Amino acid sequence: MAIYKRGNKYTIQVRINVGTGYNPEYVRKYATADTHKEAKAIENELLYKVQNDLLEKGDKIRISDYLDSWLQRREKSVTKNTYSSYLNAVRRCQKIIKNKKINTYLNEFKGREAQAFMDGLYELGHKPATNKDTYTAIKSALDVAWKNELIRRNFIAIQDTPRLEAYKTPKHLNYDEQKAFLGLLEDMMNKYDFNNRWSKYKKTKGSKNFLYTQNHAYFNLALSTGMRRGELVALNWSDIDFDNATLDINKSWVRAKSGEEYMSSTKNKSPRTIFLTDKDLALLKSYKNYLAKIQLEFSLRFNKDIIFPSIETGEYTNPNDISKRFNYYRKELGLDITPHGLRHTHISNLLNIGVPLISVSNRAGHKNMETTARVYAGLIKPRDNSEHLNYMNQITDLQNQTS
Repeated sequence: MAIYKRGNKYTIQVRINVGTGYNPEYVRKYATADTHKEAKAIENELLYKVQNDLLEKGDKIRISDYLDSWLQRREKSVTKNTYSSYLNAVRRCQKIIKNKKINTYLNEFKGREAQAFMDGLYELGHKPATNKDTYTAIKSALDVAWKNELIRRNFIAIQDTPRLEAYKTPKHLNYDEQKAFLGLLEDMMNKYDFNNRWSKYKKTKGSKNFLYTQNHAYFNLALSTGMRRGELVALNWSDIDFDNATLDINKSWVRAKSGEEYMSSTKNKSPRTIFLTDKDLALLKSYKNYLAKIQLEFSLRFNKDIIFPSIETGEYTNPNDISKRFNYYRKELGLDITPHGLRHTHISNLLNIGVPLISVSNRAGHKNMETTARVYAGLIKPRDNSEHLNYMNQITDLQNQTS
């Protein structure tokens, strides 16, 4: 409870809990008075009603205030990147509410207001995916309001969901491009130039060779496992079971838009275990021996459990640095692809040799099989046995290329 003087008026602010049980959710209600004495009387009345749960809620909360309180609650239950996405979505909601003059109370946000909101959404001119994120945010917020009996119906939920653009077949490498990429990784790793180094790395003359060797291991593993960039950067040696040829994927190293870096769960918060090939195991063992050797040779101190340590800090590598390194190989080969395209390539390889969709989905760490089918629909085509056999022989050749 608080009283503020604004101009010739007094503003009374009260914080109301509109949540239930162990899930408190607070919004603020305001009232005005001409004198401080009147303001104090209103404050006492509001305090009594709040303490005795006598204050009406849904008809005392403006939609804009409610969205702010919903956002505050979400901040405590989601990752930083997800919260950032929600924050931007709510800001767009607030802009629409202002533009369309939907300055209404929560329980007055009905069909006409919902339609005005949707009109305002499309008037912002954002991409379809952004429109859907905005729609999802306000729909989720009003779902909570409905569950807490603040509104009788979620009128946003009955509006047509913004359509996304049709999925295009993800960019991936064909057989010849994969062969050229793996060959270039091998060539650059073996091209040891003691007197040359990447300009930003000045700790040791061998730093350029270290980066090429690390790139060789990183990008080979990316192509062979389909792991996401952050999942690869977060890998520890303790995640690998060399005896059973398995790899536990249970975390991701994230670089937020703010520049902050931190460890997070996997994208869908679902850890998974995948099998490694003999080539993967041989590559990792060789790379592990190389790390031990270079640390002794140049007195470097790496975190012993990190598979892809930064040469500057010895800790986890900035994911953006991985993308910058990949650009060298991409430009050298004239490829139109990002590091995430290696994940698409791996999934494409699996689908082309006839691996069941459910197995591909599990290995990729997708939320469900429908996600895999939707994103990679252009790659799921009927093939006869000879086509599968031909592609399988090509992939086997790739796996043996750098063994």
